[in-house]
Amino acid sequence: DFRLTNLDLDLLRRSALNERPDVLAAAREVEAAGERLALERARAKTDITPFAGYKRIGSDNTVLFGVNIPLRIRDHNQAGIARAETDVRTAQTRLQQVRNRALAEVEAAYDAVQMTRRQIETFQSELLRQSEESRTITLAAYEEGGTELLPVLEAERTRSEVRRQYFKTLFDYQASIVALELAVGREIQP
Repeated sequence: DFRLTNLDLDLLRRSALNERPDVLAAAREVEAAGERLALERARAKTDITPFAGYKRIGSDNTVLFGVNIPLRIRDHNQAGIARAETDVRTAQTRLQQVRNRALAEVEAAYDAVQMTRRQIETFQSELLRQSEESRTITLAAYEEGGTELLPVLEAERTRSEVRRQYFKTLFDYQASIVALELAVGREIQP
C-alpha cells in the first residue's frame, strides 16, 4: 500500500525561495537596510522648521512668525549614508547566499529522493518477485524430493534479506522526503 510521491523540482525551488524562514528573514533584512539608508539620507538634509508664537509682557503683545533653517556647512551625514549603503550591500549578499544554500539543499534532497525512488522501483519490479519465485520453486522441488533442505533455507534467507532491504529502502525514502520537506520549508503531500 506504499505510494511514491511525484515531485516537481522547479515548484520545490520556488517554494523554498518563497516559504523558507531563513530566506524570508534575509529578505526582510534587506528591506530593513534599505529603510535605514533612506533614514540616513533624510538626516543629511536640513530640517526647515517654521515657528509662530505669541508673547505678552506687561501691556505689550507680540506675535512672532519665522522659519528656522540650520546651516550645515560640513556635516551632510556622509558617514551614516556610507554605513547604511554598506549594510544594504551586505544584506543583499547575505540574501543571495541564503537563497543559493536553500536551492542547493533542495536539489541535494531531491536527488536523494529520486535515488531511493529508483531503488524502490527496482525492488518492486524485479527483486521482490524474483526472490519470491526462487523460494517457491525451491520449496516445490523440496516437496517433490528433488532437492535437500539447505537450498530451501537459503532461498528463504535470500527472500527475507531482499524484503529487509526493501523495507530499509522504504524507510530511507521516507527519511529523504522529510529532508526534502526541511529543505523546502513546508510539508510535501503525496
